[in-house]
Amino acid sequence: MTSTLTPKPWIVLLAGVAALGVTILYAQQNDTGAVFHSDARLVICQATIVDRSGPIVDHLTKDAFSVFENNIRQEMRIFKH
Repeated sequence: MTSTLTPKPWIVLLAGVAALGVTILYAQQNDTGAVFHSDARLVICQATIVDRSGPIVDHLTKDAFSVFENNIRQEMRIFKH
């Protein structure tokens, strides 16, 4: 005759909580303090300019536009019409 052991639900829950606690403690002790930084080299800004009567204005040059980040003017290296 064979028998199977069926764990009680509260034992399974307790084991899961204990495993989670060990994982959190391990992560806290082995924190490397690593920080992820990111930088954008190219930002695409699309604009459609219309005059007061509605037609698109398509003859503007790079000098007609300014791009700011945190109130600091940014250089535009590429301008495509």
